[in-house]
Amino acid sequence: MRFILAIEASGPHTEVALLDEKGTLLHEMAHRVPFQHSRVLPWMLEEILAAVDGSWKDIRWVAWDQGPGYFTALRVSLTVLKAMGVALDIRVVPVDAERAFVDGLSIPPGTPVALGLDAQKQELHFALLKKADPPVVQIPMQRLPKEEVARLLEMHPAEVLVGSGMSRYFPDHPALAHPTPLQPSAKGVGMLAVRLVARGEMTPVSPQDLEPRYGRLPDALVYSRPAPKTVADEGKRGGEPREHTRKKR
Repeated sequence: MRFILAIEASGPHTEVALLDEKGTLLHEMAHRVPFQHSRVLPWMLEEILAAVDGSWKDIRWVAWDQGPGYFTALRVSLTVLKAMGVALDIRVVPVDAERAFVDGLSIPPGTPVALGLDAQKQELHFALLKKADPPVVQIPMQRLPKEEVARLLEMHPAEVLVGSGMSRYFPDHPALAHPTPLQPSAKGVGMLAVRLVARGEMTPVSPQDLEPRYGRLPDALVYSRPAPKTVADEGKRGGEPREHTRKKR
C-alpha cells in the first residue's frame, strides 16, 4: 500500500499524518510542546510509519505546508524533506497555509474568511478567502500593520476571523472564531493536497525546488542579497542567511 505523508510544521506545533491515495486519513500524530520541530519531527516520522506497518519506500509523495510560517520551523521541515529527496527520491506537494487553514474550517461554502497570523511587531500576515473546494483567495497573503488590517476588515467584512494574529490584535471582534487554530492540521494539509493533485492543479516537485514562504526573518541575522523570500516580498528568490557579526573598531 502506498501512502501520502503530510507534514505541518509552519507554526509552533509539529504534526504529521498518513493518508491513502484517495485522501482517507490512516493515522496522525501531534506534538504540542512549542518549537520542538528539530527534536521531534524525525522520530515522529519513524513512529507514524511504524504505526501502520509501513516503510519509507511506501511513501508516494509528501504534502507540506510551505507557510507563511516561522522561519526556523519551516527551515527544519525543509531540511528533512531535502534529505528525503536525496535518499529516497521522494517528491513534495507544497500547500499554502492560508488555503489549508480555510479548507479545514467547518463553515458553509461561500463564507468569507479573514485570516491573520501574528507577524510580531504589531503586524499580521493577512489574507481574505472564500470557503470553497478549494478555498478561493480574494486578497492574497501580505504582511500588514494591524491598523491596515482593521481598515481592510471594515472595507471587506468577513463572517469568520481566524489565526493567531486575529486573536491577539482583535480579541473582541464579533466574527472571531473561538477557539481559533494556531496553524492548519497535518491531515488537512494532506487532504487538500490530494484533491489538488487529483484535479491536476498541483504536481509533486523535487524538494530541491521548494521555496518556503517565511513570515518574518530573524532580526539577529544579516542576509545575502537578494534576501530570502518572505510574505512581504514574495517575488524574490533568497540567498542563505548568515550570522551577524559586529566589526571591531
